[in-house]
Amino acid sequence: MLLFWRRTCGVDIQQSIKLQIMKRKNGIVFAALTVTCLLAMLSIVALGGAAKTEGSNSWVVMGLLIGLLVVFGLLHFTNRYPYALPYIAIIGNAAISFVTGMQNESISNVFAVYYGLILAAVYMSLWPTIVSLVTSSSLLAYFVITQNGAPGIAGNESTVFIYYILICAMLIMLLVVATQMSKKLEAFGVEAGQLFAQQKDDKERLLANAAAVSSNMSLIATASEENSGSFAEMSTAFQEIASGANSQVDSTLSINRSVQETGRMIGDMLDSLDELKRKTDGTSKRSMEGSDKMDTMFRVTNEFQQSIETMSREIADLTQTLQEVTRFNESIQQIAQQTNLLSLNAGIEAARAGESGKGFAVVAQEIRKLADMSGKSADEISQKLGVVSQQAAATSGSMTRIAEQMKHNAAVTLDTRQAFQEISVSVTELNEMASGYNDMMGAVRSANDSIQESTEHFASVSEQSSATMQQLSATLETLLRQNMLMQQHIRETDAKIKQMVQ
Repeated sequence: MLLFWRRTCGVDIQQSIKLQIMKRKNGIVFAALTVTCLLAMLSIVALGGAAKTEGSNSWVVMGLLIGLLVVFGLLHFTNRYPYALPYIAIIGNAAISFVTGMQNESISNVFAVYYGLILAAVYMSLWPTIVSLVTSSSLLAYFVITQNGAPGIAGNESTVFIYYILICAMLIMLLVVATQMSKKLEAFGVEAGQLFAQQKDDKERLLANAAAVSSNMSLIATASEENSGSFAEMSTAFQEIASGANSQVDSTLSINRSVQETGRMIGDMLDSLDELKRKTDGTSKRSMEGSDKMDTMFRVTNEFQQSIETMSREIADLTQTLQEVTRFNESIQQIAQQTNLLSLNAGIEAARAGESGKGFAVVAQEIRKLADMSGKSADEISQKLGVVSQQAAATSGSMTRIAEQMKHNAAVTLDTRQAFQEISVSVTELNEMASGYNDMMGAVRSANDSIQESTEHFASVSEQSSATMQQLSATLETLLRQNMLMQQHIRETDAKIKQMVQ
């Protein structure tokens, strides 16, 4: 479907160019007919003293000229039957030349035949040229045969035919060259239309992709800002909880000192064993909680890294699309340069042809102007594509650096998670050893066990809560800083993408 549309676009452009060229040629012929009528009118006025019969015949010819001019001008300026006007002009001129030759025998009748060939040279088309050759040959043969005694014709019949044949041969050669050039220009028109359609389609896809990326970046930035607010609120809450837990720890330690004072007979060994047990329990729980949090952070980091890599691939695809568009634009520049050279060669050939090539020179000049305009437009497009490519390359570099930083963070998170697992194993072994000693000291602890266990448990929970809150607060502060840095990169990327869309 897209290929059919591109071909249709190229054909429409080609038909439009052909119609404009035909209108300009018709305008030139209309101007020539107008000048002919004015010259004929001046001749009739200058011959005011001629015979009455001859004057009436001149006015008949003048009436035919005016009638041809009116019909041609009416159809031309109303844009009706533009491709039929060449035949009207050639056949009408032949009829007027025949009437004039019937009334006046002179060498000027031969010049009227050449005037018909000049009209055909203006159009440089196959069928108008054939019609002109047929009518001109018929008129010339008639004038030479029936008016061989006229001044300027008598004794020069062979010369007249030789000049006529040379002019016809030159006209046919010009027609062949013009036909070949026309076919090439038509092919160029089709290619230009297809390239224009392809550029338009690529531009629409590029803008659609850039708009979608910009919309996604805006959503990500909004979600990141909301996460920053949530992190800040959670950090404040954790700090308040940690402060309360510290107060509870102070109270619990005070109670524990009172209990230890009553059980000092148990000795330093029991105190040391209890302290070891308490610390191993707290460390084990904290290591497990830390391992869980690192697992969560590792998963979130991997997801964010995948999103960054996806965005980087999309930007790489965008850069490749821009490079393809740049190559298409370079093809347009080459076509414009070739067209300019062809039009220059055509102008040189038209200049060599003299008066017969004036119409073709005008066409060559117009084609050269169109080629210059196409080249300038292609240069401007190339400059703009260069700017967009630089912006896309800068964005791709930023995304690559972000992806590398995320990989580094993921590696650090993985190492930290492994360290937590090793700590958990060590604490578990230490806890098992403390449990063995605790069984051995069970009989010694029985007298003071109930009170001491309560205070130790409460102190342990308070310390764990305080330490956990402090760790969570530090983790949230780290996430908050990383989130703010990510927001800054997202805003910069979004701004660059919006510049591309605009």
